[in-house]
Amino acid sequence: MLTETASVPGSALYFAGSGLLLVLIPLLVALVFGIYRRTYPTVRGGWFWTLVILRSGVFFLLIALLAEPILEFWNKRVRNPHLLVLIDTSPSMSVAAGDSTRLQQVQAYLLGEAWRSHADKLDVEAWAFSHEAYQVDIDTVYALQTGGLATDIGGTIEQIARETGGLAGFQGVLLLTDGAHNLGRDPVKALANSKVPIYALNVGSRDLPVDIQFVDAQVVSEGYVGKELVIRATVRNQGYSGERVVVHLYDGQRELDQQQLDLQLGDQQVQFTTLPSVPGPHRYRLRIDPLPGELTRDNNETLVFARVLEERIRVLIVASRPSSDLSFLQRGLAADSTLNVEAVVKKDAQVAYSGVWDYTALRDSDVLVLLGYDEAMWRGKAIERVRAQVRGGMGLLFIADSDEQAGWQSALSIDELLPLVRKAAPFIEQKTLLRVGSQGTNHPIIRSHSDKEGDSWAALPPLMGYFPSAQLRPGALALVESSEGIPIVVSGLYGMGKTVAALSHSFWRLDLLSSGIAGSPQTVRQLWRNAIRWLATRTPVGRVRVSTERAVYRAGATVQFTAQVFDELLQPQEGCAVTVMLNAGEKISLRDTGDGFYRGEYRGAPAGEYSYEVAAESDGVPIGREGGDFVVEQHSVEWTDVRADGVLLGQLARDSGGLARDISEGNQLLRDWKLKQTLVEERWDLRLWGSWEPLMFIAVLLAIEWMVRKRLGMI
Repeated sequence: MLTETASVPGSALYFAGSGLLLVLIPLLVALVFGIYRRTYPTVRGGWFWTLVILRSGVFFLLIALLAEPILEFWNKRVRNPHLLVLIDTSPSMSVAAGDSTRLQQVQAYLLGEAWRSHADKLDVEAWAFSHEAYQVDIDTVYALQTGGLATDIGGTIEQIARETGGLAGFQGVLLLTDGAHNLGRDPVKALANSKVPIYALNVGSRDLPVDIQFVDAQVVSEGYVGKELVIRATVRNQGYSGERVVVHLYDGQRELDQQQLDLQLGDQQVQFTTLPSVPGPHRYRLRIDPLPGELTRDNNETLVFARVLEERIRVLIVASRPSSDLSFLQRGLAADSTLNVEAVVKKDAQVAYSGVWDYTALRDSDVLVLLGYDEAMWRGKAIERVRAQVRGGMGLLFIADSDEQAGWQSALSIDELLPLVRKAAPFIEQKTLLRVGSQGTNHPIIRSHSDKEGDSWAALPPLMGYFPSAQLRPGALALVESSEGIPIVVSGLYGMGKTVAALSHSFWRLDLLSSGIAGSPQTVRQLWRNAIRWLATRTPVGRVRVSTERAVYRAGATVQFTAQVFDELLQPQEGCAVTVMLNAGEKISLRDTGDGFYRGEYRGAPAGEYSYEVAAESDGVPIGREGGDFVVEQHSVEWTDVRADGVLLGQLARDSGGLARDISEGNQLLRDWKLKQTLVEERWDLRLWGSWEPLMFIAVLLAIEWMVRKRLGMI
């Protein structure tokens, strides 16, 4: 309830219609009186007055219906400031801060005399939050316990805004947290349009607590049966320098290897090599033996996913001529021992440098790379073989050549295979800066080598130009684009196969020029390697295809689902109802993002192994189903970095027009904030007559009058 300190009530009567009609009432009553004095038979006494009253009542109601009288009430009152109090109860709030935990410091502040003296002059609505928010009673804050899986500051305020009808009714938000945001959108961006000032009290320290944890673990390269698989992990130590621990590697419950690690301050790497003997998905587990006094033991384990293949990927490069791009591509792919690369380079007509060109070499290829295009090499059955094999699952990578006649203008017979509609226009020579396309952020080709500190493509030198395209085909994605949004690298599907087209050449220059200081020479090299791996992975046969962003997540992380739905001709199908059903009982509806893509998320997933099934239907008619699985490890995102982030809280306060203080300065914040009492005027109307009440009463009065007149023999 909102507290009021003063109240000034009032009321008034007015007419929505014309109030002048009321002067007709006495005239009409006089008219009725005169008419009933001259009736036959003559009526006197009580019956006379009954008829006069009934007919006068009818006229009165008619006038009232036309005048529409309304009785208005109002009340002016002074209202105390309405304050939203948000209390962080995520696991990081259990970290000790001196003699008490962070949450205990918050509780002590809210139970203190300074806060209570101000709270009497406030209308407080309190919520606690971790990865989700829940309402609490500010008077029972002493009973709060830490829990949840992560900290989502931006999502918390957005959730409360949805459930309370918006934040406009609040004068301010008091945020009591360590600021260790680790889930959901960047709170600064999420709250960019918020008009409500945020007053933040930071609790905790920027110092790392005593702990050992895995901060990263990954498979260095693709795995193959009988070939060494390298697993590399980063261990962070704080407070145990000079100690020796044992790091274990498991495949399921079977221990594969162990290493002793002499701990040093900060981050250090540990590397294992294993020899897979069975193809298929493998989940490797790394574990560090715990030491006494650690902050938590949940982050002493981590999972690594690897897909072990039976043999190397077979890649056939067909180039229209020798070129620097060909040399660069061959070197980059040959450096990856998981790829078996063969190159055919045109010399003259049907003759290649390696001998007579025979298109039947395609039959054993997993991926075909066309570097430029020459119609002479792809006549008749040759191009039909390409179409058939791509439709059946072979990947196709097309890279334009600097020779336009062999690189773009002549590629007519493969138009239908490309994920874009070609435009009959020459190469546009202009320096073109690159960036990751908005659609390519989570694509496996880009995601697996994206720069954690930013967009590595934006750090590259410019391309020399590009070939323009008319438009992308349905279901195609622009993975890399120019800074003006022009597609440069595009992915798509063709039947059961995948295709990638690069609308430029001289990518070797980007690699060469970015090999200097602070450059990113691996960006382009890794693009082609990742593209080959993605192209070689066979897509499901059905009309519904689904995947998660990763195979292994940390507890509390958001699991992203991406589904594609196709019609009977395997063209992207929009407007479908697509639902994910988890074995945990959750049901998630995916939103239609266009071109047959559907996306959704599962937030705050607890640790465990998950299987899921995606079902799609159109107008109630089932289209198909597809399933998969993922693992959420015990290591929560909450324990990756438990340092307090006062910088984030300061920016939130600054951008919203609020204030940020350390909790030790909480009393000063109460004196400095700009919360004021407001004068609120409430008004409400009472319509004396609605649209049907007068008509009902008129009908009743006329019916009674009719019966009286009949009894008196006047009808």
